[in-house]
Amino acid sequence: MITDVALKEVGYIEGQGNVNKYSKALGRPPEAWCADFVSWCAKEAGDPVFNSAGVIQWYQWAVKNGLLVNPSQAIKNDLLIFSWDYKTLEHIGICLQWNPKTHLFDTVEGNTGSDNTGNQSNGDVVALKHRPPSCVKYAIRPKWKTK
Repeated sequence: MITDVALKEVGYIEGQGNVNKYSKALGRPPEAWCADFVSWCAKEAGDPVFNSAGVIQWYQWAVKNGLLVNPSQAIKNDLLIFSWDYKTLEHIGICLQWNPKTHLFDTVEGNTGSDNTGNQSNGDVVALKHRPPSCVKYAIRPKWKTK
């Protein structure tokens, strides 16, 4: 599954100027790569459901295909779209779980900050994150073929 692939990438650090293996593998130039990371992980998991470098395009694809679910219902392998200002679609990551003890979403995200002080939408690492539901604007539940 996508989470299995994503978890193996935790700790990856990009090069200078957003140079990263995910965009390169998808034939793209160095760029903000959170969506490239999601596309790459799905492809590596054998389930390339959608391939886009843009968070807004992921959202539009989900709407078109009826794949949005209420963020409060997000489960493992769903994709979460984040908005730090509660308006703009800024970042996408992979849901590991809703943690009932911390009341946070545990995620794997590419191109994020290694901690909570850096740029969360255009950082430089693949990291495990713990996000409050207030910053999750949408949840996408792709029709994964692989289980």
